[in-house]
Amino acid sequence: MIVKFRQRIEQKNQMLRDRHGMMATLNKEMEDHYGDKFVQTYQMSEEQFNFNFDLVSPLLHKEDTFMREAIPRKANLALTILCLASGDSMYSLLLLFRISTSTISFVVRETCAEIWESLQPLYMKPPRKEDLKLVVNISVLGIGDARFKLLYVDVGAKGRENDSGIFIRSAFGSALCEGRLLIP
Repeated sequence: MIVKFRQRIEQKNQMLRDRHGMMATLNKEMEDHYGDKFVQTYQMSEEQFNFNFDLVSPLLHKEDTFMREAIPRKANLALTILCLASGDSMYSLLLLFRISTSTISFVVRETCAEIWESLQPLYMKPPRKEDLKLVVNISVLGIGDARFKLLYVDVGAKGRENDSGIFIRSAFGSALCEGRLLIP
């Protein structure tokens, strides 16, 4: 009885995703009519998205079960890229994709790992021995606004220090702790 109930709930969720989810409605409309909106939404062109999909797709394969249909691979990648590009909350992604927040969290974590696995060998080749030099470990502290504009940068702390120590010893951290910044 519980299995049949769960199957009905999953069928209803699948129907909602198929009819009203972002992959079924908005993405199709963007692909057909509004290429610039695709770029604004995903921070990449449709061609770049498809290139990444072709690389990652074999790693994202999930099987349908008797309880539910697997989320399409393209939806997994779209969900992950949208999450990373926009920083949307899990709840807003739930509304867009019609997928539970726990599933979204799992999909994003798993897809990021698959993206790394497929892109790392292409773009992050290990250095050759002759390329290795003395490594100096220096930390960089940057503070930015909501539009990713850097407002403050502090370079030069030793890399072995922890983040909070670097922050407190920076001019900005000192000013914040002493109440000298004109912020609410």
